[in-house]
Amino acid sequence: MNFTSLEFVIFFPLVLLAYWLMPGRGRWILLLGASYLFYMDGSLLLGAPLLFTTGVSYAAAIRMGQIQNGKRKGSAKIWMFSALACCLGSLFLLKRERFLVAGISFYTFQTLAYVLDVYYGRISAEPHFGYYALFVSFFPQLVAGPIERTENLLPQLKKIHVWNRDNLADGCWLLLRGFYKKLAVADYLAAFVDAVYAAPEKSGGLGVVMATLFFAVQIYCDFSGYTDIARGAALLLGVRLMENFQNPYGAHNIREFWQRWHISLTKWFTDYVYIPLGGSRRGELTRCRNICIVFLLSGLWHGLSWNYVAWGMLHGFCFVLYILYASHKAGSCGEGGVRRITSGIATLLFVCFSWIFFRAESIGAAGQAIGQIFFHFTDQGILRTLQWMQLQRTDLFRLPLALFCLRLAEQAPDTVFRVRTVKETAKAAFLGFYMVNAITLSWLIQMAADRGNTFLYFRF
Repeated sequence: MNFTSLEFVIFFPLVLLAYWLMPGRGRWILLLGASYLFYMDGSLLLGAPLLFTTGVSYAAAIRMGQIQNGKRKGSAKIWMFSALACCLGSLFLLKRERFLVAGISFYTFQTLAYVLDVYYGRISAEPHFGYYALFVSFFPQLVAGPIERTENLLPQLKKIHVWNRDNLADGCWLLLRGFYKKLAVADYLAAFVDAVYAAPEKSGGLGVVMATLFFAVQIYCDFSGYTDIARGAALLLGVRLMENFQNPYGAHNIREFWQRWHISLTKWFTDYVYIPLGGSRRGELTRCRNICIVFLLSGLWHGLSWNYVAWGMLHGFCFVLYILYASHKAGSCGEGGVRRITSGIATLLFVCFSWIFFRAESIGAAGQAIGQIFFHFTDQGILRTLQWMQLQRTDLFRLPLALFCLRLAEQAPDTVFRVRTVKETAKAAFLGFYMVNAITLSWLIQMAADRGNTFLYFRF
C-alpha cells in the first residue's frame, strides 16, 4: 500500500482510531494485522517472503539463545550462519527484477541486525513471536525504513502507550511535511527528470545537468518525505522512529554527507560490515579496503546492476580520497570559512554527478548522459531544453515557490505545531495552509492524470 494512495487515506485513520479505542494489551495484534494488510495490499504472495524471513530469524535467535545459555558457542554459529544464508539468499533471489518485492532490503537488514546482535550477546532473543513479527513488519517503516534497531523499536511496540497531545502535534507536522515533499516537490520534479533520462543521448548537456539537479532534489524529497510520513504515523501511535536525514546537501565533505544521508543504512554498514572487517584498526590500507567493500555492498543493496555498483564505488573512491587527505592534514581538512564553503560546493557537485549513475537505466545510459555534458552541452540551447523537459510558463512561478516553501519546511523544527505565541501560531498556520493546499492540488492532478507516484525506495 502506498502512503499517497486513497487506500491509505482511509486505512490509517481507521487503524489509528481502533488502536486508541481498544485495550492496551491487545494493540499489538491490531498493528500486526494492519501491517501485513498494508504490505500485502491484496496479494497474499507478497506476504510470503516477509513471513519467511521473520520465521527463520526468530527461530535462529531463539535457538542461539538456548545454546549460548548452555555455553556451546560453535552450535550457535551454525544457527547464525543458517539464518544469514536464508535471509540473504531470499534477498538476492527476489532482488532480481522479475521477482521484485517492495522493501525487502529494508526488512532483511533489520532482521539480520537482530540475529547478529543476539549471536554476539548484545541483546536477548525475543521469546514472543507476535511481538517480534510486529518488530519486523511495523507498517510505517516496513517498506522504506528507517532500518530500526531492536533495542529502540521492539520495547516501544511492547509498551502500552498513553495518548499524548505533543505526539499529536508533532506527528501531524511530520505527516504534512512528508506529504508535501513527496507530492508537491518530488512527484512534480519527476516529470522533468523522466523526460530527460528517457533519452539522455538526445537531451543535450544542459538538459542532463538540469534534470540531474532536479533529481537530486527529487530523490531527497521522495525518500526523506517517506521517512517523515513514517515517523509521523508512528508517532501518532506512540512510537518514535529514528531520524534518517539531517540536511545531507549541507554537508561539507563526503564523510559528513554519509553521516546525514540514509543514516540508518550508514550505521548498519558501519556496525555490521566495516567494524567486523577491522574498521580503521589495522592501518590505512585495510581501512581503505573496508571502505570500498562497504560502498560496493551499498551499491548492490540498491540493485543488482552495474550502474548501482558504479554509483557505490564512486562514493567509496571519493570517501577514501577524503580520508587519506584528512589524515595527512592532521584534522585540518574542512576548517575555515572559505574552505568549508568551497568544500561544501565540491561535495554537492560530486554527489549530484554520482546521481547520474543512480538515476540512469543502465551503465550505458549513464555514459550517454555524461557524454552529453562534456561534448554536447550547448547543442540544444535553453529554449529547446526547456521544451524538451516539458517545462511550461506556469512552472517558472510554481517551481521557485515549491522550492522556497520546501526550504521553510526543512528549517522548521519538528515541534513547529506546538505553538505557544501569536507569532508562532501565525507562522504555523501560514505554512500549514499553503502545504495542505499544495498537497491537495498535487494529489488531485496526479489522480486525474492517473500517474503513478510510488516512492522511489519501494524498489529497494
